[in-house]
Amino acid sequence: MYFVKWFGKSTLGLAYGLAIGEAIVSPAMPSATARARGIFLPIINSLTIANGSSPHDGSAHKLGAYLILYQLQVHGLFQFEYNNIRIRMTNCLLKKNTHFLYWSS
Repeated sequence: MYFVKWFGKSTLGLAYGLAIGEAIVSPAMPSATARARGIFLPIINSLTIANGSSPHDGSAHKLGAYLILYQLQVHGLFQFEYNNIRIRMTNCLLKKNTHFLYWSS
């Protein structure tokens, strides 16, 4: 994660680096759970432990809770956006107009 290295001078920079990483990985890895659990959670865990924030000793609100919450919000944003892109591409390929509610039912 070079973005974390480049932007990681502050807490907000770490969050921005993770968000850019999410934006790059999202189109290539459509499974949201695999992306969150397999890629970003271990990165966030190691970043928080390296900065002295651990869920086991009560210091989770130093950095860990912020990065997890930020990544959750960014994750939801990109997941929704890429689902819209996939639906639009399917509409173009099938030459049909399918609405989001059609896909979600």
